[in-house]
Amino acid sequence: MKRLAAVTVGLFAAALLMSVPAQAQETCDPAYYLAVRGSGEQPQGDAAGAATSTYPDGGGMGPLLQQQFQGLSGVTGYGIVYPAVPVETTLTGLPAYRDDYAASVATGAAALRQTLRDIDSRCGSQSTTIVVTGYSQGADVVNAALAQVQNDGATDFSRVNKVVVFGDPSRLQGAMPEAIATRGQGVRRTLPVFSPVDPATDAWIADHRTIFTSFCAGFDAVCDTSSALQVIPGLGLESAAKVTGDVHVNYYTTGIDCAATSSVTTPTACGATVIANALGSSAPTSVPAPQILPADAPIAIMADLGPAQGLAQLVVTVGPVSVPVVLSPDGIAAASVTLPPGTYTATVGGVTSMPFEVAAGGQDKPYVPIVAA
Repeated sequence: MKRLAAVTVGLFAAALLMSVPAQAQETCDPAYYLAVRGSGEQPQGDAAGAATSTYPDGGGMGPLLQQQFQGLSGVTGYGIVYPAVPVETTLTGLPAYRDDYAASVATGAAALRQTLRDIDSRCGSQSTTIVVTGYSQGADVVNAALAQVQNDGATDFSRVNKVVVFGDPSRLQGAMPEAIATRGQGVRRTLPVFSPVDPATDAWIADHRTIFTSFCAGFDAVCDTSSALQVIPGLGLESAAKVTGDVHVNYYTTGIDCAATSSVTTPTACGATVIANALGSSAPTSVPAPQILPADAPIAIMADLGPAQGLAQLVVTVGPVSVPVVLSPDGIAAASVTLPPGTYTATVGGVTSMPFEVAAGGQDKPYVPIVAA
């Protein structure tokens, strides 16, 4: 079965090794944004077996990377064609990787490398810059491509001047610039899965630290397993496991402390600023839309304030509501509050969240993370 799976992966990858759409081949654009969407994101099914390595202009990026792209100007964007197979989660909220995940990642890595070679061929002696970005499974696609070029001594990434990943399952603690001071490692490094992380990925990153940026939001158990099984004061084990899984699929509105903007903003807004700075273009000016949380339902206010000395008694303040919490030695605390409709910020230990809205019918995940710089 393993031999058959390998042959299948090879055939699927080969089917994608065709050039990017013909309408994009005539000119060499000043800058390119190549996006690799996350697990289960559209398009799925037959669309993932297209005969080109990219989707039509600006498509196939997935919501998160599309949102980041919209914050840029003067950049040509493509989504990389690959299956992006859905990934089931375990009772702990961690992903359960299967053989089809490996096949999907291999297909994406082949398509990404082909796209880079196409751009290089098209541009020739002309100058261009390329940004490669991936979310979740898409980050692993990027990791696989980096390992391959490191092992092959290939120059596919020679024109790439920025790599930005979100929620990387293969994240190596302390090996790269981080947007959030999370303390753990990615799930593929801490749990037995279908295959180990190729050390060549780490070697490439070590040689290119200045162009590699990884966003791992506080409490995202996919890229930081340290919070996956701990009991967060105020929530308990079961709720903590659910929340850490939910964070991974909610990078669209989660607040992070962004050094590039010197403010608390969303990962996509921060990422767009990091990319714009790398391209020498104007930074995005739009303000991220706030979370819209359900009214009259429990909302988890979570704080990751960094290691503390012993236990500390703190208060979470949300509008007129103040709830006492205990800060653990790891600097983790949380409280559950129910709020009427309105606009709020949450403050604990002198750190404040992004503004969020509470409204009837609010659909965003019912938690508000607060992470210290």
